[in-house]
Amino acid sequence: MDFVKADDGIFYMCLNDFRAIFTDLMVSQIHDDYTYASIKVSQNNRHHPFNVVEFEILKEGEYFISAVQKSKRYMQHSDGYRYSNARMILAKKLDDNQLEYVQDYSEWDREANLQLKNLPIGKY
Repeated sequence: MDFVKADDGIFYMCLNDFRAIFTDLMVSQIHDDYTYASIKVSQNNRHHPFNVVEFEILKEGEYFISAVQKSKRYMQHSDGYRYSNARMILAKKLDDNQLEYVQDYSEWDREANLQLKNLPIGKY
């Protein structure tokens, strides 16, 4: 390899070091006109183990919505640790404050993802 030391975000490490430090490798879709936005949601009430997050879509298009569980203990599946069921239900808020079901997803993993093509403008 022709490695050039530069502040360009590229780094190299041996595979054994990588395996010792990282548990996952994610290659995401890259698109020049995608925008990233995130919010942090805290779960403080055990009697209501869910959160409602409201957001507004200002431009129709393709959207990816992810829910990622905190991995404070950095446990791997081989350690016997099991993540909680991550469940997302997406609904559009109608003019009369009723909700219209759009899509849902559930996964017993650290991350749950929805990919929505042609999501219309509106409040969700």
